[in-house]
Amino acid sequence: MRSAIAAAGLAVGLVAGFAAAGTGHHSSGRWALADAMASGAPVFVVRVENKPSKDRTQGIDGYAVLSRPRPLSPDQTRRLQDLFREDKRFDAHHAASACGFFPGFAFRVGRDGEKGNVLICFDCNEIKVVDFGKDSYESSCHARRALIDLLRSAMPDDAQLAQLDADGECYF
Repeated sequence: MRSAIAAAGLAVGLVAGFAAAGTGHHSSGRWALADAMASGAPVFVVRVENKPSKDRTQGIDGYAVLSRPRPLSPDQTRRLQDLFREDKRFDAHHAASACGFFPGFAFRVGRDGEKGNVLICFDCNEIKVVDFGKDSYESSCHARRALIDLLRSAMPDDAQLAQLDADGECYF
């Protein structure tokens, strides 16, 4: 009897796992942050130093925060959440590109980023999801325009954003 119950539980677990896999939901840090946004976690945007300090515990993964956090509006948060769930716009990999990764901006999910952070480098069109031990790099080439548009709407007075080419080159 116990083995039949265990087998039934295993079958239900497998079916649930396949059903979840079929929805397109992933276990990436980007998806986890989209889920946190959907659950009501506030989102902030900040400017960050483009070179990290040796002490990775400072700022966001060692990148000093240069501006006060600006909260995203509910519409901006929804746009970011939707963007983070568009897998076709991102390509996961395990290390930064040849650019060396020099972010200038970050999204912080939750107060002080307790849900996670996303560093954005427009030199190499990559994001780094900093998710407490589950850090990951992803190409954001196909999300470049959407990210710049969103950042510009959240930081309309930022001179560096004004100079970025939303249709900049992608090298792959």
